Amino acid sequence: MNSWGFDYEGASLEALRTKAAQLDTKAMNCLGWRYGQGDRAPVDRAEATRWYAQSAALGSAEGLYNYGLRHVNGELGRIDPAEACRLWGLAAAKNHPEAMGNLCISYLHGNGVPRDMVQARQWALRSANLGEHRAMALMGNFHRHGLGTPVDKGEALAWYMLSIEGCPDASQAMRELMGELGLTGMSMLPAAKARAEVLRQGIRPTPYRD
Repeated sequence: MNSWGFDYEGASLEALRTKAAQLDTKAMNCLGWRYGQGDRAPVDRAEATRWYAQSAALGSAEGLYNYGLRHVNGELGRIDPAEACRLWGLAAAKNHPEAMGNLCISYLHGNGVPRDMVQARQWALRSANLGEHRAMALMGNFHRHGLGTPVDKGEALAWYMLSIEGCPDASQAMRELMGELGLTGMSMLPAAKARAEVLRQGIRPTPYRD
């Protein structure tokens, strides 16, 4: 439950704790961020984890996503990628694009779930269609290297074009692909730009259900 009209960003720790006591998951997530980053609060990883865990237990997409991260970055004293993927799956079901992107990476490398290129690409596509630029770059990689889909360098170019504005790594990937294509790459650019515009029309950034 979140409160409309409350200034979460500018609120004091005491005010956020009061909201959190009312089962306000956004306040819990803000407290997790504050303590985790030392943002107007002392750095306290355990306290950050505690707030994210409470938020996740109440079904918050952001809480589920961040508590999942705690299971792979050692904050809990152990590494549990399978549990992280379970939590990210719950967050993804609520339209959390970064959770979808993490599931993509997990399936890509077989970390916490069986290695599955088709599943990895599907999660990347879902995340990309919600406006996540890292996932757009991953879509470029899938089509460039034929992972979970046939090789399609033109499709890869289109996805890289879309991802560049929000993913710095995409510029390098696109330069590398153009180098692989040589002179052919220049002739492919007009069609790739047109395809990128078609893909852009399918992107619908949607607030996740928290």
